[in-house]
Amino acid sequence: MQAAGFGVRGLRALELVGVAASGKTTLFRALLRSERFAPGVPVRGHAHLRHGLVPAARLLPAWLGAGGRWLNEKELRSLSYVAGWAEGVERAQPGDPVALFDHGPLFRIARLRAFGPPLVASAPFRRWAAAAVRRWAGLLGGVIWLDAPDDLLLARIEGRAERHRMQGESAEHTRRFIARYRAAYESLLRELALAGGPEALRIDTSAEPATAIADRLLAQLGQGPALERHAGRRQATP
Repeated sequence: MQAAGFGVRGLRALELVGVAASGKTTLFRALLRSERFAPGVPVRGHAHLRHGLVPAARLLPAWLGAGGRWLNEKELRSLSYVAGWAEGVERAQPGDPVALFDHGPLFRIARLRAFGPPLVASAPFRRWAAAAVRRWAGLLGGVIWLDAPDDLLLARIEGRAERHRMQGESAEHTRRFIARYRAAYESLLRELALAGGPEALRIDTSAEPATAIADRLLAQLGQGPALERHAGRRQATP
């Protein structure tokens, strides 16, 4: 894995993305060993209502016209988190830890697009998502995209101690689930780059465990030029 120049000067936020069992949570926890990172940013109290109700209200007419189910609780909270986290990152001060996201804003948008109700195909939702991508393009200093071959991902899903929705499903069903997430990320990350944000640093976790990847990344912190938005255009494989 080529990670030269990975640093945090001027970096406010970094997101880990990837399909199920790609190693995101393991890498997230390993990177948090460094005091340079903090686990995201908090969205407290009534901020959830403020950030969630406004976009929900704008989507309501489209839902009434299109039919289908309304956004569930998790999806409504995703609307809130995408905006609330952005506000938190925008308030960051020089010297603050980098906000590290696991199930962060890109994950929330990708999941809404891939598994949300018919409403997500509406023009109001597309406008909301496009505005969110543009906002985060200016906030994310880098995106690390973890992946592995499908056979390995299937084995990891079945073997994990923490319950996953695809455990016990057929291999074909799980492959379709993974492919749907990958397609959503591919599209979203292209949009992010076109909006001026970083291109993903791609890492295959099949040849190296997430803990070793974290060690490599942490070893580079502060040793090279800042990981500004354009630095995320480097691609890496183990």
